[in-house]
Amino acid sequence: MIASKGEILFNMTKKITAALVYVLVLATILTSCSGIIKMKYENDSLIDSKNGIRYLKASISYEPVSTGEQYAKADGIELFAMPNADATEWLSEKFNGVGAVYYSEDVHLPTIAEFDPTRAIICSGSEKLIGLAAIDDEEVLRELCRLLDEGENAEITYIADSYPLKFISADYPFLYYNVMYTATEDGGRYLYDRGTHKTVEVGNLLEPYFEF
Repeated sequence: MIASKGEILFNMTKKITAALVYVLVLATILTSCSGIIKMKYENDSLIDSKNGIRYLKASISYEPVSTGEQYAKADGIELFAMPNADATEWLSEKFNGVGAVYYSEDVHLPTIAEFDPTRAIICSGSEKLIGLAAIDDEEVLRELCRLLDEGENAEITYIADSYPLKFISADYPFLYYNVMYTATEDGGRYLYDRGTHKTVEVGNLLEPYFEF
């Protein structure tokens, strides 16, 4: 018996549908076996329904020192654990100059003063940053934090040069707190925190570190 054209099309459709279902099921099984947690992205937050965790998005001032293995995926966003950090508290997108850090709503996100940095690196470059100089002086670091935390907000114009300034903390070894050091054409020297949108004048405090 010869099948009609309609029967042939119907059988082909069934086979294609079955194949698609198989692929989807296999993908789900593989994802489950890999240990990657499936989350939901909602209003700048990550929802881990499996473990009952809600992660909040940190400001652009917070960057990962490095990323490890993929831990989760949320609506197409790949999320990675950070070495020396608990993945149930801290996660990061893959970072190449751009990429968000997320923290559990049960974790306190430190201010720059609470970050209590032990070093800051003056960097140069856009996609690939190069460390130009290190600031290890406790008094200088303390004053920079004080200015960013308590200093009066300033306005800047005519920017001549800008350098990323990455603070490092022993308490948060997996994070950088990144601000911009800016020199203006009229001789002003400032720090700009992109997360708090605060600009403070630092005078000649960092001038000795720019003799390179």
